[in-house]
Amino acid sequence: MRRCSDILVDLQRVTPEFRSAPDAYKHDILASLAALVSSAVEEKNGMRTPFLHVRYHLWLRELRRMVGAVANPPALHFADDLNDDQLKQHLPLIHCRDCGSMGWAGVKRQHDSAVNTDLQNVYLCFFATIQKSCFSFRKPPNRRISRPTSSFISYARIVFI
Repeated sequence: MRRCSDILVDLQRVTPEFRSAPDAYKHDILASLAALVSSAVEEKNGMRTPFLHVRYHLWLRELRRMVGAVANPPALHFADDLNDDQLKQHLPLIHCRDCGSMGWAGVKRQHDSAVNTDLQNVYLCFFATIQKSCFSFRKPPNRRISRPTSSFISYARIVFI
């Protein structure tokens, strides 16, 4: 078993043109090659057997504690990958089921001048439906909502930035 990155290094060594190609192209070539080899068969004694046995592993990461940079445009990050200074510029992401807008969830007391970015505090207030929850959206929704169906409207402040 070999890693894709190791195979790509070997391909670059024997194919000079491959070195200057974009990374996405290199990975597409490798995936195409694996697909071709995986579907190749040979006939032995009237039976079709795989030409090569190919095992392809795909590792996925759980989408938990996702935060978005409060910036234009917002960037998506895993909270666990950010240091304390970077976390101050990120808030948990929310999605409005009524209007389709993406925004940030935060905690802001009535007399605070800034939104609290402590993730544990944000999650605690959000799931406990505490009045300090604040949802920020980049712009008002594109379509008018006649009757909101989401329950958060009743306990959260909504601001457009």
